[in-house]
Amino acid sequence: MPLPPGSTRNWSKANPGWCPVRPLKRSYRRRLVRDRTDVRLVYLQGSFELISERMQRRRDHFMPVSLLKTQFDILEAPAADENVLVVSIAQPAERVAETIIAALGLTVPGQTPARDDDERVHRIR
Repeated sequence: MPLPPGSTRNWSKANPGWCPVRPLKRSYRRRLVRDRTDVRLVYLQGSFELISERMQRRRDHFMPVSLLKTQFDILEAPAADENVLVVSIAQPAERVAETIIAALGLTVPGQTPARDDDERVHRIR
């Protein structure tokens, strides 16, 4: 289900930095990013089976597992021209976070910044 018109745009203007959204379609991502070069999307890639298994272990979550198939049916995976960072969620959550931090060139206090040749990073260009 897409967010109401303008809600993502308004939220991201008021809260620069991380903006967790689920832009399943290319057109949603285009509206979100537009021509801004300071916006980078991260695609957390996982199979239906993996995500379904993880969702079944959740308790008291707003989205029931029964809606997952619909989400996958709607999903338009990012194309190369969208410059999206693709990160597999088949790895532990800590590793996913490390990969994103490294790929975006972010730093965590007390850690050495990642290099461009870090093997954890997979970019679509």
